Amino acid sequence: MQNKRWAELTRQWRKSGLGLMTVKNRVLWVRKFVDDCGGQADARAELTRDRVDDFSSRYARARRIDPRIAQRAARSALRAWSRLLEARGASVPVWSLSPQRDPRVEEAIRTWKEHGLSRSTIQGWREWVDLFMSDCLRRGREPEAELTHRGIDSFARRYARRRQIDERVARQNAGAALRAWSRALASSGREVPSLARPVARPSLPPLLAEFVRYRMEHSGVQPQTARRNAMVVRDFLTFLRKRGRRLRRVRLVDVDAFVAECVPRYSPWTIGPGICNSLRGFFRFAHATGRLPHDLSSGVVAPPFRADEKPPQGIPWADVRRILRAVDRTTRAGSRDYAILLMMATYGLGAAEIVGLQLDDLDWAGARLRILRRKTGKEIVLPLLPAIAKALVSYLKIGRPRTEIRSLFLRLKAPYVGLTSSTAINRVVRRHARAAGITTTFGSHALRRSHATRHVDQGASLKVVGDILGHRRPTSTSAYVRVALRRLRPLALPVPQ
Repeated sequence: MQNKRWAELTRQWRKSGLGLMTVKNRVLWVRKFVDDCGGQADARAELTRDRVDDFSSRYARARRIDPRIAQRAARSALRAWSRLLEARGASVPVWSLSPQRDPRVEEAIRTWKEHGLSRSTIQGWREWVDLFMSDCLRRGREPEAELTHRGIDSFARRYARRRQIDERVARQNAGAALRAWSRALASSGREVPSLARPVARPSLPPLLAEFVRYRMEHSGVQPQTARRNAMVVRDFLTFLRKRGRRLRRVRLVDVDAFVAECVPRYSPWTIGPGICNSLRGFFRFAHATGRLPHDLSSGVVAPPFRADEKPPQGIPWADVRRILRAVDRTTRAGSRDYAILLMMATYGLGAAEIVGLQLDDLDWAGARLRILRRKTGKEIVLPLLPAIAKALVSYLKIGRPRTEIRSLFLRLKAPYVGLTSSTAINRVVRRHARAAGITTTFGSHALRRSHATRHVDQGASLKVVGDILGHRRPTSTSAYVRVALRRLRPLALPVPQ
């Protein structure tokens, strides 16, 4: 009776056009699974993805073969058997009602295909999503509610123990797939828990936390600058404790000793404008809050150094034009990179300003561009020049994916998110500089310096250049006068004969 069933199964698969070896392998896997379940009726009831994976895993260990090969072969054969049984009207519990056909999974697959992901990546992610949903259903949990860091890690840990594989590998692969699924669900309008990990910053002691607030409120510094000041003060207070000195009894000799200890480890620029300025701000704060009887800020002296010993290093404007000409604007990557490089060279934008640009910052009707200077928190409005507008239109048509993300410049590969760091902008600059044959090593800030130097060379006032660059002090802009060779050349004295 059993032989007749296998012969009938073979004939049905052969009628569908499958090769003889493929049919034999499928029938062989079905027979092994039925024997493992104790009969065909029991096998139908056990025809679930997890049960098939358990069977293939045990079979692979017993035969000492690659478990991945066994899993793929068993899944392929038993999935085909499940579809055949369903077509004949039999009741099967798995692939007909499995997560594969869940609309949430199908929506994600369509999103991934629209984003240009490869078939192998989609298949791998789909399998992890199916496993995750099966795990949630078996435990009576809602899959979307379990899409948290804790839920994903717990699932990966259970899966690794059950399959006897490396837990770290399972967590990495499952995490990548389920994070992609979470983003796809969110993009389709479904509510899912946020998977953004909070940035863990060490909490500051009460004194330093109060100092940070004081610097922000009374000195107008940005939060990241105030926190850097607090780190300097933390090191200074540690230095005082080692010397057995309390803050209220601090003397200038203690300050000089701390600065002298920093000299071998830091550059003059770090010690002067960085460490000493932080200490001055702290002494003013300590005196204003009654923690110090006298204001010691005026007595903090930095080691002498020339502020102009290293003028800002830019690149010649001819090299900037070579870099722009080297970009292939017909490709997705080229259209994006050209728009980035042109905006940096034309407006003097830094990498942080490029990363922070949003679609809403473009005023097409008014031909204006809104820029938020990250360092100062100051917002400026610049004219949207025709060349910039043309480059941006080309990027929006050719290079920018269709997505709900409002960041102007996005990654080229899915998941499509905005560029998040200056490192990505530096790579863009260096890649196209190499393509243009420029061997000098520099970062994205060199384009900003070249922009400032060129405008000063052409006679623009320092006030205008400083406003465009977002400088708050004229001394910051005056540094570019020292490298504006065209304007400096008439001032050169004749060489004595």
